[in-house]
Amino acid sequence: MTRAIFDIPDHRGRRVLGAPIEPRPTERAVRRDWPQVITAMTALGGLIFTALSLRATREQIKVAEQGQISDRYAKPVELLGTPGPEHFQVRLGGIYALERLAADSPRDQYDATTVGAWW
Repeated sequence: MTRAIFDIPDHRGRRVLGAPIEPRPTERAVRRDWPQVITAMTALGGLIFTALSLRATREQIKVAEQGQISDRYAKPVELLGTPGPEHFQVRLGGIYALERLAADSPRDQYDATTVGAWW
């Protein structure tokens, strides 16, 4: 037992009697830096997860926005299709709704203008 306490490796890795065993400088650095590496890897994983979640959220918002625009387009077309002279105000409301849709959504401006001009 006393021999194990006082054996240290020499420059070739052999054990030499007479001094306490100490870890090599690189071993000390690895032991000291290991928690920092784990912390950095955990932070990097969290950052990647956050970026992927943000991308998915943006895509969901875009899909929801397109659904709302489609609903806003379908309702005025339905109002314009109301038959009869007594529903003139309903059709006029549909034209105003298409005008508002054209102003709010540049992507759907051509379609809204075409439908509005058709009536």
